[in-house]
Parts: sequence; C-alpha cells; structure tokens
Amino acid sequence: MTRLLRICFLMGLSLVMHRSAFGQRLRDIPEQVDLIYELMPELPLEDNYVSINGEVMSGSNWLKRLLLYHIQTQGRLPDSRFDWRMTFADFLGANEPMYANQYPGAASFATNPLNRDRELFQALTRQERNRLLEALEAVYGNTSVINPLEKLAAVNGSSTSLTIQESQQETEAATEDRAVTIDVAEPGAADLLLPPSE
Repeated sequence: MTRLLRICFLMGLSLVMHRSAFGQRLRDIPEQVDLIYELMPELPLEDNYVSINGEVMSGSNWLKRLLLYHIQTQGRLPDSRFDWRMTFADFLGANEPMYANQYPGAASFATNPLNRDRELFQALTRQERNRLLEALEAVYGNTSVINPLEKLAAVNGSSTSLTIQESQQETEAATEDRAVTIDVAEPGAADLLLPPSE
C-alpha cells in the first residue's frame, strides 16, 4: 500500500512539474517569437486579423500561431527537432490533419487564419524552412546541439569560426589535463585483482 501511495505521489508530482513547464513555455512564446523574427526578418508577419469584436489583433502573428499550434494544440516539445519536423509536415499536409476549429485564433478571429497560415508556410522554400528550424533550435536551446555558436552562425549566415575554434581548443586542452592511463592486463595476471599494496 505504501509503495502504491509513493507511485501515485510521484506521478502527481510529475504531472504538476509538466504543467508548470508547459505554462512557462506558453508565457515565453512572445519573447521567442521576437528572437526568431530578429534572426529571420523575412518571415511573414500576417498580424492583420480582425477579432470577433472588430479590433485588429496585431499581437497575434504568423509565427506566434505556429508556435502555439506546435506547443499548445499538438503538445509537442519546442526543443525537439523531430517534433518541429512533424509540425512542418502538418503545415505541408503530409502528416496529421489540421482542424480549423482547433487552430490558434479560431475562436477569437472573425476569419480563421489556418488556410492563410498554411499557404504562407507552403510558400517558404526548403532552405527557408531549414533556416527556420535552425532558428527554432537556437532560440529554444536544444540540448542535442553540439555547438550552439555554430548553429547560430548557420542561422545568421555569419562566421564565428574563430570563436568556435578557440572553444574547441579549450575543450581539448581541458580533456588532455584529465587524461587517465589504464594498464591492460596480460593473460594470467590474476594478481592485478588483488588490492594495491602500499
């Protein structure tokens, strides 16, 4: 019985932590959108939708709706390259169907933005979609990125090779300082199993 209570407690704690992290992701979306638009100013804004009340909703742009669809509607992780690929495939019509009534802005806009947002996404070239994916990884801090400076340089098209080389040299120097030699046992060297004598 005690074990069952512990398991239930841990599951509840995990759920609370997941919801907290999910809420934080949603709160961070405006900042993430601004950073991505800074990295890729050529992306469409498409922030001219009119609300049901007749007001222009300038705060809801194309990229914000893309992020909300990815994180909130689909429940996908923002730091997973694979999850972003699935969202991109949704917009290209090659993965899951996208339902107009579930798309961000469907309940608050006079005109549902889904069809226009899909058209804008489909108008991006493969190179632009790859740059968008790199920008999303750079902004969301993907832990699988080997060198974030290199990824950011690829997104910006700038060269940070000197900084990257210096970083790699520092890493190699630190690794050499921690080098450990291991003696390889010869056949019949059972005395190596004995504790070392001092």
